[in-house]
Amino acid sequence: MGKKLKEKLRQLTLIKKCFFAICGVTLVLLIAVNCLMPELLYHFLNPRMKQDLSVLTESVSTRISYLLHQNCQYLLRFFRDSDFKEEVVVLAEKGENRKLQELLKEEKLGKKEPGSIKSTRNAVLMADRDSKLSACREGMEDYKEVLFQSEWCKNLKEKMKEIEEEYPGELIRCYSPVFEKTEKTEEFISLVIKKELEGHEVLLFLIEPFSDFRAVFSDFREDGIRDYTLIGYKDEILFKNKSQSVIEKIPLSDRKKLFSENQNTVKILEADRGVIIGIRSSYKIEQLKIAAALSKKNFLQPYQNWIHCFSFILISFAVFLLFLIVLILRRSFYKLELLAGQMKNIRDYEHPILPKIQSQDEVGILADTFYKMMDKLKNQEETKKQIEYSLMVSQIDPHFIYNTLYTITYLAELNQTDDIMILNRALIGMLKDRLKSSGLQAFDTLKKEKQQMENYITIQRYLCSNELTMFFTVEEGCEDLLYPKNMLQPLVENSIKHGILLNRDKNGKFIPGEIHIHIRRSGKRIETEVWDNGTGMDSEKIQEYFYEEPRNNPDGEHIGIYNIRIRMAYLFGNQYELFAKGIETGGLYINFSFPERLS
Repeated sequence: MGKKLKEKLRQLTLIKKCFFAICGVTLVLLIAVNCLMPELLYHFLNPRMKQDLSVLTESVSTRISYLLHQNCQYLLRFFRDSDFKEEVVVLAEKGENRKLQELLKEEKLGKKEPGSIKSTRNAVLMADRDSKLSACREGMEDYKEVLFQSEWCKNLKEKMKEIEEEYPGELIRCYSPVFEKTEKTEEFISLVIKKELEGHEVLLFLIEPFSDFRAVFSDFREDGIRDYTLIGYKDEILFKNKSQSVIEKIPLSDRKKLFSENQNTVKILEADRGVIIGIRSSYKIEQLKIAAALSKKNFLQPYQNWIHCFSFILISFAVFLLFLIVLILRRSFYKLELLAGQMKNIRDYEHPILPKIQSQDEVGILADTFYKMMDKLKNQEETKKQIEYSLMVSQIDPHFIYNTLYTITYLAELNQTDDIMILNRALIGMLKDRLKSSGLQAFDTLKKEKQQMENYITIQRYLCSNELTMFFTVEEGCEDLLYPKNMLQPLVENSIKHGILLNRDKNGKFIPGEIHIHIRRSGKRIETEVWDNGTGMDSEKIQEYFYEEPRNNPDGEHIGIYNIRIRMAYLFGNQYELFAKGIETGGLYINFSFPERLS
């Protein structure tokens, strides 16, 4: 059963494959539409959501503003009371005044009717920023202790100074962050007002249960808004309903844009996951603001059933449309089948070397024909590389020929016939060998390679005033091994040109040059060592010329080394090894090896 299924899959026609492809694409589109549906619905209903959220936030802000106004009036009533002010001065000067406890009365406002704003207020006093010079009504000692030990109270001096500089001539006041519930105190918020009385600085603190504010914020919760914050001076978050609030993550620079300069004016900020709305609920000096965020998920919760119903209708329509498309495509692909048959008739029957696509349908036929063309292009490329390699092997530096002919002319002027004959034979031998290389002959025996190197050194010896010696040794039994033609000459030329000719003693006299070449068999590889007594090469240049890709060099410095790397890569791929290092006593050591060539 498994074999039959595999055979059927192999024989799939292009039409069947298109059918499965269209089904897959349709499925992906349906999934995409289903995922995008909530997003589209959100953008469609976004204006209405903003309007409803604005109205709700304005309502909450208005009620909060009422609480803030009552808080400020509650504290100011104490400063209007002459008896209270006299007793405060007594406290500041004598350090104790029990009458103040009676004057700091609690205030409770609000009716029991649903929707009414209820509030409870108490006051705590501190003179000359000394906690010992403080007073509160009986039962508020624990609240006073929590308040005075808080970081907010300790940093209050600097904050009040900033407010005074920002709002000169105004009544200095500031709200605190919300204090969490403890074993002895309930959750509360504080408002502080600063006054000067007969040379004494008086701080009067309001203590109000934060439950008064939570009762107002319940309007947010009833409408599904779970993320709202109370923000104070310099956009500091005083309270957040969620531990991970979206509003808290907004940068301060953007948070400032969320609030208008006018009181109870709504501003809306679009966010990635919903809408954030801000409103200023207090006077500018108090800087108390409300921010609320409604996520897309919470907003779309009531519409989930509608979204599922629409998705079902869309899927049904897509299935019907898919059926019609398949019927149309069946006829359209008939012409493509005819075209594939014609291509099969006109192609030749050679097989590709490495076909990447194996298929029994029309695409497989097109691919097969393509690989035939690729094989032809590959053969042409191989021929081109062989020609380029042949040119690289057979090339001789024109300066070398020029210098050789110039030396022959110079010797002729001196009537040194024997030297002219030696030099001329060596040059003829080299040129004759290079002419053979043009026939795409890449290898020759070590014996002949040694002969060519001796011809080359003979010429170089005359060019170097007979102060150059080559020691060429081949391990016994290796003379008939095949060796890449003219592989050694560029290395020797590099040693002479960039090492030996530049080598001078302390007096500036030329040091006679020595080049050593040793070739041996190492297992199934041929290993070659070349070293000289020239100036050598530092590690950076060795890394550059022997291991890295060549840089753009207008002078073609050490181009022979790079040519050898190209030739060995062409002949042996990644099976060759090349190593170079400087010799401590002076000179350069090169070692390279490659697989032995049998024929």
